[in-house]
Amino acid sequence: MAEEGGKAIPFDFGFQFGKKYKIVADATDYSGNRKVDTTFCVVGKPNINVILNPNEVLPDNIPDMPQYGNRTEVIVKVTTPSGRPISGYPVVLQARGVPGSGGHDHDGNRPIGNFQQNNGQTNENGEFRTFYYASQFGGIERIIAYGGEIRDSADLTVRVPGLILLPETQYYIKIGGTCYHHGPSLYPIPQECKIPDHNHWGTSDLVDALYAIALNYVQKGGEKIYINDMSLPYGGLFDIRGDWRPPHNTHRIGTNADVSGRGPGGSFMLPDTMMKVVYRVGKNLGLYIDYKYENGRNHYHFTIRR
Repeated sequence: MAEEGGKAIPFDFGFQFGKKYKIVADATDYSGNRKVDTTFCVVGKPNINVILNPNEVLPDNIPDMPQYGNRTEVIVKVTTPSGRPISGYPVVLQARGVPGSGGHDHDGNRPIGNFQQNNGQTNENGEFRTFYYASQFGGIERIIAYGGEIRDSADLTVRVPGLILLPETQYYIKIGGTCYHHGPSLYPIPQECKIPDHNHWGTSDLVDALYAIALNYVQKGGEKIYINDMSLPYGGLFDIRGDWRPPHNTHRIGTNADVSGRGPGGSFMLPDTMMKVVYRVGKNLGLYIDYKYENGRNHYHFTIRR
């Protein structure tokens, strides 16, 4: 259906774009007489526009956050060249993950989210509405609407807000960069895989606490510690092997870090001193700090949150 004179009118989808379309509708002449099957002509392609509300959501499967935090409403508007709504217009939706977004420096079959309904027709206001649920990976997911030969898209930002980069300092050494998730590394990987730093992002509480722990530990005679994976810039599932799968299940929201010392198997050379430092920093900053040694992985897993 198309609309002319403020009224929905039948629309023939067999037309070719760029030509005049014959539209039949009821109309009223200047004398107030109602006429049926009056013919109008519309020239040019219809317009299609994708709107996301909101345009930023959480990744899926984020613990302790709202159940529908990864949902956005997708609104597709179709109008005539003059801006009048077209009803009954068929719309098809697709989603694509933008390669390299969210700190994932690898491609492959990037997972996407799910539409509540990925096709339908516009209503009397020229709109087709549905919901889209983002994937569990931080980044950009592009929503594309197709309507015959016309199309439009909008980018959905999928991230945990407020994550910041752990700064460089003389009190710790950042490691763990790979070609899947760039960052500083002590391992023999290509230089282009070491920048920018995508694997040392966290909440301000995590960043502040790690800095304070490392500083106090060095001042008490401890060694510089190694800080490995934290979270990616947009949060979400951290697939350390670049295969869009776990095991880094807990490194989603910027509250975790893998830390090791210079002792055997990545242990701290002064473990009792580290325990006292952690207790003092947590108390001074008003934070919950937990860490445990992960056998077989040669590091400690820190959880730091308010």
